[in-house]
Amino acid sequence: MEHRWGDRIDCSVPVKLVAAPASIGWGRICNVSASGAYIETLLPVRPLSIVNLRRVSEHGPGRFGNLVRAAVVRRDERGVGIEWVEGESTEVTAIIQEAALHGRSGPMSAPSRSGRGDRANPQRA
Repeated sequence: MEHRWGDRIDCSVPVKLVAAPASIGWGRICNVSASGAYIETLLPVRPLSIVNLRRVSEHGPGRFGNLVRAAVVRRDERGVGIEWVEGESTEVTAIIQEAALHGRSGPMSAPSRSGRGDRANPQRA
């Protein structure tokens, strides 16, 4: 059953993901809507878990957007589908606006921080 609100926007937004207890990884939002997103990542998170994510800023290495909490609703071989815990947050709105502005071209590349493959590395994806 589809739970998505609003239109899905194809994009390429690099993010840092943190899942309990101490899993940290990188990913790329491939499409986003008002209710959630699909993130390509190699981070091994399970459905029904909570993840915290931050946009990787185009303003330089080590700069991130505000924290966003999301629930993992599905997982496949490429990544995870998430639903925003707080869908009306200013950071979710900023992610959607960035997606609409940049589309698939994405923002400026983020620095390489992962040796775990192109899908987990915002610079190469």
